[in-house]
Amino acid sequence: MITSEPVGEWFWEPSPVSGAAESRIARAFGLLTDVRNTLATLGLVTGAGTGSVVLSDRRAMARPLFELHDVPVEAGDGFGPRVAALPLLPERLLTLSLKLPGEWTESGAGRRAEKLFTVRVDVWGEGAVLLALSTYADAWLTLDLRERPQPEVAAENAPRLATALKRISELTGAETDPGDPTRHARPTAEGFGDLLAEGAEYDDSWGTF
Repeated sequence: MITSEPVGEWFWEPSPVSGAAESRIARAFGLLTDVRNTLATLGLVTGAGTGSVVLSDRRAMARPLFELHDVPVEAGDGFGPRVAALPLLPERLLTLSLKLPGEWTESGAGRRAEKLFTVRVDVWGEGAVLLALSTYADAWLTLDLRERPQPEVAAENAPRLATALKRISELTGAETDPGDPTRHARPTAEGFGDLLAEGAEYDDSWGTF
């Protein structure tokens, strides 16, 4: 099952990027591409997805200096050059994100969602970088979003997610930082905690949703 809000998120803080703004923007694009390719290699992502860009002054975040949303990556003519030319100065924040379609399996049969993952890279004008990965499916959980046990589904899919998180940690050179627990599950550095073992903490998450 798919939800419109993240089931869980993970974060990484790669080393800051020094030098010109172009090098920081190139690093952000490189991270997006590397994460997408990692997920695709594991069969979790099945397309290029759509990309979005927001450049803001951190003193006026509600009024972006530049924004471009939901551009098909494979057909995004001018997308890369337009972003590369943005003035990423101190006190500014550039956010690049990808919405990625993907697949999981249930009893060996493939299931597809147009937004299985999102990948986001925040780059500050001073050089700091933050990478975030979010998932919108319950295929990694031992209880589905309606609180029904599905240990077999989790056993099919959770190992690939765990491998993806490990590989992203290796390519960024940073530890995996699980996001906060959601109404659906508790992210861990390896994926998700076992809801069958954790008991009633997440009972009635579907009703709440």
